[in-house]
Amino acid sequence: MIPAPTNREALGLVAGFGLWSLTFLLLYGGHGLACGLGARPEDGAALTRILLLAVWIAMLAAHGALIVWFVRRLRAASDTLRFVRRASVVLAVAALVATFWTGLPVAALEICDGQSVGLPDPG
Repeated sequence: MIPAPTNREALGLVAGFGLWSLTFLLLYGGHGLACGLGARPEDGAALTRILLLAVWIAMLAAHGALIVWFVRRLRAASDTLRFVRRASVVLAVAALVATFWTGLPVAALEICDGQSVGLPDPG
């Protein structure tokens, strides 16, 4: 009997870009939150940059672990599952590249430069 692809195989097709979307949410949401709370380059955006870089690096490592896991599963795949698992590896690598590209502004650009709106003054 030929094993059919399961939900786990289908999940593998979207897992890489699911991680990418989580990375995007955390990086840009965290950046927007920090800028909205008044972080400025001259007084404290360094902590924001460190936190965002830590998130970016952790998500890149998660992508790497996902790719390693997918490659191991690909090697053990039967002929019927090989195509889906190979597609999962290719999509996970594409998502890793997208995550790297998405996080580059955190590493290269100034945090909240000219974007700090701060909280309104109650007085």
